[in-house]
Amino acid sequence: MASVSLTRVIEKMKLENLTPEIDVKHVKITQPDINRPALQLAGYFEHFDATRLQIVGFVEYTYMEGIGIYGGNVIGHQLLRRDPQGGV
Repeated sequence: MASVSLTRVIEKMKLENLTPEIDVKHVKITQPDINRPALQLAGYFEHFDATRLQIVGFVEYTYMEGIGIYGGNVIGHQLLRRDPQGGV
């Protein structure tokens, strides 16, 4: 199965890893589709596809900032609990 390293995706798309404690060097992305988890941040996980790379962009990031540390932590935990392939 074809794959690309998460490090390469981060470099190519000029993204920032906000979780430096997670070593992304050995993470391989095999699913060609991505997901921007806007609905999931609102609590809707009915059709969530954990095999896709989850990209938290400016809109998602500022939404989580706006709901505060507690709300952001709860939503982040719900998202990561579903074991996505990777996230940036």
